[in-house]
Amino acid sequence: MADFQSRTSERRRCLLKVQLVFNGGRSKLEATIRNISAAGALVEAQDLRALPDEFDFVILNPPHESETRRARRAWQHEGAMGVAFLEGAGHARGQADRVNRVA
Repeated sequence: MADFQSRTSERRRCLLKVQLVFNGGRSKLEATIRNISAAGALVEAQDLRALPDEFDFVILNPPHESETRRARRAWQHEGAMGVAFLEGAGHARGQADRVNRVA
């Protein structure tokens, strides 16, 4: 299991839909974001085995536009997975702030 003391930013609870997109955009896995921060997120999904280590993380947040981040799997246990964002931490910080306002 991950060392939660090593997180670099505060996580905010949420309940948002996300698509984990891989295989050149030809494959998508639907998941739910349980919490998010500037550095990453906790997601839950039915079957994460087919997902590669790196993928596009597309946050579906109607009525707002969807938001896409490049991400990697940090850890995985049964139907849960820790995701680390690979670029633009400030971009994710803005998303975490918007989630906080909506929640």
